[in-house]
Amino acid sequence: MEYDEIKDKVYVKRGQSIGSTGESFVVAVDEESLYELSPAAYYVWEQMNGERTVAQIVEKISSELNIDYEELKQPVALVIEKLLEVGLLAEQYSNY
Repeated sequence: MEYDEIKDKVYVKRGQSIGSTGESFVVAVDEESLYELSPAAYYVWEQMNGERTVAQIVEKISSELNIDYEELKQPVALVIEKLLEVGLLAEQYSNY
C-alpha cells in the first residue's frame, strides 16, 4: 500500500487495548483475536480516531516525535496496511 493511495483516507481503530507485555502492546478485536503490536504500530493505531486523515496523522506524529514527515509517510502506510489486514482498523466513510 502506497502512502499516496491512502493519504486522504480516514480510519477508525477497532478493538480494545488490554495491556502490554514488555516491549509490546496487546489489542483484542474480540475474545478470540488478540494481536501483539510493536510500540510504533500501537502508536499509529491509537491515532486512528475516525476524524483525521492519514496525512494529518503523519503530520501529528512528525511534529510530536520530531521526525521528518517524508521519512514517516511510507512506514506509517505499511503499518496501516497490516492493521487493516488483521481487522484492527476500518475505513471511516463520509455520511455525505
